Amino acid sequence: MIVTDYSKQTVTKKHPDRGKIRDEINWYRSLPADLTAFAPALVNVLEDEQGYEMTLIPGPNLAELWVFGAQGWRFWEVVLNEAADTIRLLHAHPRQDAHDAGVAQRTMYVGKTLERLQLLEPAKDVTLPAALWDGLRVDGKPLPGLLTVRDALESRYDHSMLAEPRPQTIIHGDFHFGNLFRLPQERSVIMIDPRGSFAGPAAIHGDPVYDYLKLGHSIVGKYDQTSLGQVRARYSGTDFSFIQDSSTSRDRPDQQAGTWLVGQLMTDHGLGVEDLNLGVSLLLLSLAALHGDPALQTTHLLRGLQLFGESF
Repeated sequence: MIVTDYSKQTVTKKHPDRGKIRDEINWYRSLPADLTAFAPALVNVLEDEQGYEMTLIPGPNLAELWVFGAQGWRFWEVVLNEAADTIRLLHAHPRQDAHDAGVAQRTMYVGKTLERLQLLEPAKDVTLPAALWDGLRVDGKPLPGLLTVRDALESRYDHSMLAEPRPQTIIHGDFHFGNLFRLPQERSVIMIDPRGSFAGPAAIHGDPVYDYLKLGHSIVGKYDQTSLGQVRARYSGTDFSFIQDSSTSRDRPDQQAGTWLVGQLMTDHGLGVEDLNLGVSLLLLSLAALHGDPALQTTHLLRGLQLFGESF
């Protein structure tokens, strides 16, 4: 639950999962001094850590601008470069204690995805189309179903650069457009709602590539367009397609150019386009279980399956 107090210029966030709230509070409190300007100030922690109050960030978030705004590609080129600069500042703070990065990465990319897919199985042929599991076609092109992806996931991950252990750094952990605001006068982006954990509680450190993948799932994964109702899956039997809501359609920024820029960020860690597609695919496949709307779940799963097929 989010409550905005415009008289105090603050926002109060509450969540029934106190562990999640505790992790977020720890992230804000643990930020080094040179990073505090890129996040709202923590004003107050509610009793028993049921939530916290932070300063209000004015204006629409980047997801709303991306989906409903009229900005051109030059604007988004500037914004994405500002976002990249913010990520690099985060990642300039390496984890100092001993840690097994490979195990943590496997837990996040493989373990979490398989666990979330299992949560969806009772919905098969009830609220979600069975073809998502058994195999389907998107615009006439065959795609593997979730059963095939489940069986191939570990091997596909092991043969990708995502599996290469990387030294952990401070990360945001949920660095998508919906959690980012732009301050034009500062030429920077402000981050809210950090993940606050990476394969373990109260861990502000994690795989730096995870932040790039989260940014990529706003662009490559069309997460914000789906969540804000602009893109939906349509299907009949095993034939699927994506449709765009005509009430929100507009001339979009160049999707391919955005994908190229995120791909360039991935090359900082030796990863390519196939690794970007695989990582964003796993994010979409795992987050579907967190949504209660079958139409939203179907669209995220369909885009995740499509990207998994493009990761080879």
